[in-house]
Amino acid sequence: MDDIRALLVEDNPDHVELIRVYLEREGVQVEVVGSGKGCLDRAGEGYGVILLDYSLPDIDGLEVLRELREHGVDTPVVIITGHGDEQVAVRAMKGGAYDYVVKSGAYFLAIPELVRRAVEAHRTAKEKERLERELIQAERRAAILQTAIAVNHEINNPLGVILGNAELLLSQLRDAGEDVVRKLKVIEEQCIKIKQITQKLANLTEPVLTEYLKGREKMVDIHRSR
Repeated sequence: MDDIRALLVEDNPDHVELIRVYLEREGVQVEVVGSGKGCLDRAGEGYGVILLDYSLPDIDGLEVLRELREHGVDTPVVIITGHGDEQVAVRAMKGGAYDYVVKSGAYFLAIPELVRRAVEAHRTAKEKERLERELIQAERRAAILQTAIAVNHEINNPLGVILGNAELLLSQLRDAGEDVVRKLKVIEEQCIKIKQITQKLANLTEPVLTEYLKGREKMVDIHRSR
């Protein structure tokens, strides 16, 4: 457990020393604060686990836990309660704590294993979330590519008809007025441009999304995509 940093929130020096000794034996780096406010101030500093005493001098551990979760801190929390505070522990679990330990007997002996399990469970959950995000992104990319191929197919057929007729008219109306010829050439040029865009859509392998409608939606950035 050499790479684990733990924040211990405890105002009793004797308990701090006991917990610190047993955690440091397992290679856990322990940092200590003695109040709920101190925990809230330090919680976002990248700790692997927070060991949170329920009875603190300013605010109780359940309130600290609630504020942590409200502020988006998802670090696993182990609540440490006094003997007979099992109901507090149950409320803590419902409030998002990973586990709890009761200050009874040699309770500090159980803390290193609790820390190990809490950190491993959190890392596993994070990895699962990452894989799920990657799967969603892969499915989204596949849907974009399939749509692009369908768009290419559906647009190219009528586009070919328009382009063919424009070219035919240009060949037949060479002596027509300059304005007519110019407009036909505009149609031809725009048809060729659309054809190039649909072909690029059909060949996309790495679509790049950009914001659309002031950020409410996203669309494929054809020029940045590959």
